[in-house]
Amino acid sequence: MENDQQHSMTNATDYETSDYPITTNGKAITSLVFGILSVINVPLLFILSPIFSILGFIFGMLGLKEVQRTGQNGRGMAIAGNVCSIVGFVLSVLFIIFAIIGISALMQQNPNSF
Repeated sequence: MENDQQHSMTNATDYETSDYPITTNGKAITSLVFGILSVINVPLLFILSPIFSILGFIFGMLGLKEVQRTGQNGRGMAIAGNVCSIVGFVLSVLFIIFAIIGISALMQQNPNSF
């Protein structure tokens, strides 16, 4: 009886470790994609860039928690996604501020000065 119990325990350990490879967390990948999109879209679609940044940051935080809980790969991707999201958000906010300042300066100019 003792031999059967020991045999079943080694099979359970082997099943858990060898049959399933460690996967990369999907939320970490999504965070990195949204973070890169937020940085790329600052000069192109600066209105959408903050949305991509917020989504990337949320997915990055969720991905970090899942990676820590489940032991999946992707911690570096989640951190890189968070960094790209923060950089994209800051750049897009600065771009929007400068665009508003530029438009208001253009509107205050005398139309006869051109």
